[in-house]
Parts: sequence; structure tokens; C-alpha cells
Amino acid sequence: MPYAAGIRLINFLYDRGLLETKSVSCPVLSVGNLVVGGTGKTPVVILIARILRDAGYKPAVLSRGYKGKSQKAVNVVSDGRTLLMGIEDAGDEPVLTSRSLPGIPVLTGPERYRTAQHAIEHFGCDVLVLDDGFQHRALLRNLDIVLMDDERPFGNGFLLPRGPLREPLGALKRAHLFILTRPDRNTIVNPRTLLGTSFPEIPVFWAHRRPKAVLRGKNIDVHPPEFLAGKKILAFAGIANPASFEKTMRVLGAEPLDVAVFPDHHVYTDSDIKKLESRADGVSADMILTTEKDAVKLEQFSRFYEKVHVLSVEMEITAPEGVFAEWLLNQLKS
Repeated sequence: MPYAAGIRLINFLYDRGLLETKSVSCPVLSVGNLVVGGTGKTPVVILIARILRDAGYKPAVLSRGYKGKSQKAVNVVSDGRTLLMGIEDAGDEPVLTSRSLPGIPVLTGPERYRTAQHAIEHFGCDVLVLDDGFQHRALLRNLDIVLMDDERPFGNGFLLPRGPLREPLGALKRAHLFILTRPDRNTIVNPRTLLGTSFPEIPVFWAHRRPKAVLRGKNIDVHPPEFLAGKKILAFAGIANPASFEKTMRVLGAEPLDVAVFPDHHVYTDSDIKKLESRADGVSADMILTTEKDAVKLEQFSRFYEKVHVLSVEMEITAPEGVFAEWLLNQLKS
């Protein structure tokens, strides 16, 4: 297949030093995955950036800015104090990241080396976090963290377009840590066993999404997650794994009467909003609920946004080997 041949050639050239990998003057951490689709990269990036900030570092988050329309080489989405770009130019995930990380600059651009240099020179950053950076080998990383869905960590085992793999499984040898996401489900094959057999030297941690709060609009009301118990809901989401959103609602005791699924990174229109309101009325829903990633795209629909509830989640990472924050900070010191 053309894609498979191309990715193998690119990796061969990087492995042999025939394609240049540039380095910068501070540590670089990458959070990525091997398959297309959602594995929780952005929540893990937010968690890591907070750990670094709280430990006294000056981190920045660097993203490609998927679906952002800006053509600039370097885009400062947030300088750590002010949100400077909207979702249309920056993309939804960088805007969500910016709002979740006060005090931390967020930059986008196609060349991570250029955004890295800008973050160091203009913001004095001393550690950089790449969102979705595992395949971006043009910038040298000190730490590569690879996330995998514990149910199907390798998809169907085939590369794009036959399967969801971005690279052959052998690429995992570049990783320094594996994080298995959504590990609360029954799995046919234990991926930790597979990873331990093939990559015994690479530690494995687990990531759990924990509901944090239920917000209305832009923090008009803030409730604990238990607020959803017994509520009849019209839910909607434009994320890679909407089934996980529905499952979380049910675990919290909500009754999703209807779930409207949109493509990942969907940009909402007036027509979408009217249809959602009609569907909510049609099922006599107590509330309309969505995700944080979707909520950042609703502010232009102020009347609708004020009555929409948002399920806020945070990532918790655990492992028998030790505390994730301690492991991460020790890696930076070594």
C-alpha cells in the first residue's frame, strides 16, 4: 500500500540519520499514539502540563492545530494570560487546552521545531509538551509517551487505510512509557501482557477519565457529577469515541434518551443547533449535555450555550510501579 510504503521509508530515513532531527535547548515531552482516533491525548497533555507547572517548571504546549485555518508558521493560541485565538483559526483542542491551563502558553504550527523555538525565546519556557507528537520525528524528544485504548490497542493490526495504525507496531520501540486508557472494560487479550512480552523495558501505566463537574454554559452553574443522576438527557458530541461519553453518563445514573453523534472536531452551525433543540423537545429531555471539547465551539450560539450543560472530566494516571507525577519528574532529572 502507498501509505505503508511511505511511512516505512520515512522511519527508515530517520532511523539511519538521513532525515534531520533537530534539538532545542530544553527537554521535550511528546504525548501521542499509534492509531488514529481518540485515546485521551489532550486530557493527558493537560495533566502533564499541570504537573510540570506545579513542580516549578515553565512549560508550553505545542500542537499541530488540527483543523485550525491559520496558515502562519507559528500561532500563539494563548500566552498563558490571554486567549488570543479562536477555534476557527487555532482548532478546538488547542483552545480547550488553553482554557484548562492558565499560566501556560499554547502554540500551534506545522513545524514543532519552530513553535518550540518561539516558546523558548518569547516565553522563557524550560520544558515543552507536544500534543500528538509521536509521529513528528523532526524534533528530538527526551520522552515519548504513547497512549493506547486498552480494548484495541493496535486496532486490527493493519496500517492505514486498511486499518487504523499510523505506523507499524515496531515503532513502539521508540516509546519511553505506555499509558492504557479506559482500562475499566473487560478485554479479550490483556494488552499489558502483550506489551510486556514485546517491550519489557518500557513501563505501563493506566489512565482513567474521572468526571469532575457538570457546568452550565460558561460556568454559569457548577454542580458535582452526581447532579446527573436521574436526569433525562439529550446528549451530543463530536469526538472520536462518543460511546465513552454515553457510558460515563449512564455510570453517573443519567438516562440518555437520545445521543446526537457528530464527526470528530465538528464545527457547529445554526442548523445543527436548531435540530438539537428540536430533538431535546421531542424526547422531553430534562437537559442538554455535551463534552468540554464540544462546548468551546458553542459560544457564538449564546442563547443555546447558556442552557447547555457540560460534563467536565479530568485524567488520573496510576500504576503499581509508582506515582505518575514522581515518575515523570524523575525522568526530567535523569
